[in-house]
Amino acid sequence: MFCILYPNNNFSTHTHTQAHRFNFAPTCTVEEEANNKTILFDNTIYTNAGLADGSVVTAYAKIREKALDVPCGHLTTVLLDIFPQGHVTLFSLDVEGSEHLVLKQIDFKKVFIEVFMIESWNTYCQKNAECESRNAFRKIMRDAGYEKFSKIIHKSDLFIHPKSRYLQKVKRLTKLE
Repeated sequence: MFCILYPNNNFSTHTHTQAHRFNFAPTCTVEEEANNKTILFDNTIYTNAGLADGSVVTAYAKIREKALDVPCGHLTTVLLDIFPQGHVTLFSLDVEGSEHLVLKQIDFKKVFIEVFMIESWNTYCQKNAECESRNAFRKIMRDAGYEKFSKIIHKSDLFIHPKSRYLQKVKRLTKLE
């Protein structure tokens, strides 16, 4: 099983039917979810929506007239509801510079995610430029013990857990390139 996390409620018709889609803000703590907190997001049909509070620069940073309150949901809790054994094969994460905020809400002791694909550069976080959000999510993944592969997927980093059944295969394939 795998899940895809994009910053948009309207994206469900454009993605894989087998993937789990979320209609909540996954950057919230357990306490924020319990208190029914909401997070303001850009309201657009496009996949590059983002936090509408100005904390993350997106394509909609200058046109904030359309925003939507999205309910909080603690990501570890939701993942365990969907994947009761706590095992996710692939987690694709592209949330327009908020990747580190999402990753901070995953309890890696409770949920085993074999492979992450995380967008590492876009218009606002250029490939060879210093990027605070990219540095933050790479640190989280490094601290969680994941091995990073940056040249496999265009504009994304691939992170593989050391206990993943895919790690040795990817290492062999990258040696052939």
